[in-house]
Amino acid sequence: LSGVVAVAARSYHSLAVKDDGSVWAWENNYWGQLGDGTTTMRNTPVQAAGLSSVVAVATGRYHSLALKDDGSVWAWGNNLYGQLGDGTTANSMTPVQAAGLSGVVAVAAGYSHSLAVKDDGSVWAWGNNGYGQLGDGTTTMRNTPVQVSGLSGAAAIAAGYSHSLAVIGDGSVWAWGANDEGGQLGDGTTINRYTPVAVVQFVQIGTLSSMTAIAAGYSHSLAVKDDGSVWAWGDNGSGQLGDGTWIDRDAPVQVSGLSGVAAIAAGDYHSLAVKDDGSVWAWGYNGYGQLGDGTWNHRYAPVQVSGLSNVVAVAAGYSHSLAVKDDGSVWAWGYNGYGQLGDGTTTTRNAPVQVIGLLSNVVAVAAGHSHSLAIKDDGSVWAWGQNRYGGLGDGTTANRYTPVQVNNLSGVAAIAAGDFYSLALKGDGSVWGWGDNGYGQLGDGTTANRYTPVQAAGLMETASSVMGQRLTVTPLFRRVVLAVCLLLPQDPTIPLP
Repeated sequence: LSGVVAVAARSYHSLAVKDDGSVWAWENNYWGQLGDGTTTMRNTPVQAAGLSSVVAVATGRYHSLALKDDGSVWAWGNNLYGQLGDGTTANSMTPVQAAGLSGVVAVAAGYSHSLAVKDDGSVWAWGNNGYGQLGDGTTTMRNTPVQVSGLSGAAAIAAGYSHSLAVIGDGSVWAWGANDEGGQLGDGTTINRYTPVAVVQFVQIGTLSSMTAIAAGYSHSLAVKDDGSVWAWGDNGSGQLGDGTWIDRDAPVQVSGLSGVAAIAAGDYHSLAVKDDGSVWAWGYNGYGQLGDGTWNHRYAPVQVSGLSNVVAVAAGYSHSLAVKDDGSVWAWGYNGYGQLGDGTTTTRNAPVQVIGLLSNVVAVAAGHSHSLAIKDDGSVWAWGQNRYGGLGDGTTANRYTPVQVNNLSGVAAIAAGDFYSLALKGDGSVWGWGDNGYGQLGDGTTANRYTPVQAAGLMETASSVMGQRLTVTPLFRRVVLAVCLLLPQDPTIPLP
């Protein structure tokens, strides 16, 4: 793969659009969702048949969508609920055109339904409608597109398992479909909606453009507004929303007493924030001391992390936390059973300790389930903590209690940590990975674990054009790197250490 301009991924398959308008696909193909005319699983990309001039793609659970530059929509894969939109419920192993759609500018795919925005701002939907996710006021399955009721001026769409979202031109967010999993529609209820309703707090807070940073934990979400306030929603069983309660929230609530926030991080059950004065604040689960306030008490509102100042970036793992100070030193606290705090011990800490060894001049950090990563200003990457699957990249599976350098890796501009694997983006635009690869998460065309970095196949030009030359290291750059690191999901099936 080269010349890639867009990608999409769902549970079991991935898509890429090249700059020549062709579509390429890989992974599971049981329902023909790769579009190559077969049902053969592919662990390297194959071209979707008969498609050209494609500008965007979307992936459902077992189906795929493509938008061509003429505004037409094409689909392939599973069609049990009519999610291909061709007027049938027959699966298709090659692309078929969704009936009656023109002038489309964006597409999205849910578990078994599909969405499109037309250039007049109207939203259209088809496929499974058991929860009202098509937004036409019914629960009737549709095998051709129907217009979503009462919605105009749409600028963007998204599709969940069985609910749908749209942002309209004034910045407000609207939602419809299933609402019974903690209130995923954000309207303050848990009632399924068959037509769009406003996501209440985003209407009251202001437009989405006022959000400057977001972070996602295991089951809670965080956002920073441009006024420095922090907002949170989702699971609150450990106080990770920071609103002074342990009540789950199906719409955003403001984190109590925080202002001037510049960066955030979300662990599985705890949250971190860096204020513009360089102090760090934490809230949520604290059974392993990951809040760093010198106690083991859970906190339902932010408390200051003890003894830290001049911090420019933070990262949150499953049960430990990291911070980078403006002098390039790294500090850590929380669970340390695998040495992920990097202080030379396996002693759990409820207040920050400095990561020791050869670690200085650090510009960014990332935290996995039980390992930690850092980039130094010379572009080298250092790692410590659990190494069972090779996630430290030093060629061994030995846990490390102080940082070791990742082998054969230089010129790195950004890092990210998954549960038991690691990724690095080099200044030349190439992506490298090491550690657990049981699901192909390293992208090298295999499922073999790797104990030293291997290059992800075919990823070069797009990343390079985004990163450009090696960036000047500033607090803003560190925060951008942090935001990238936070995008990697954590594995919810792995228990506490």
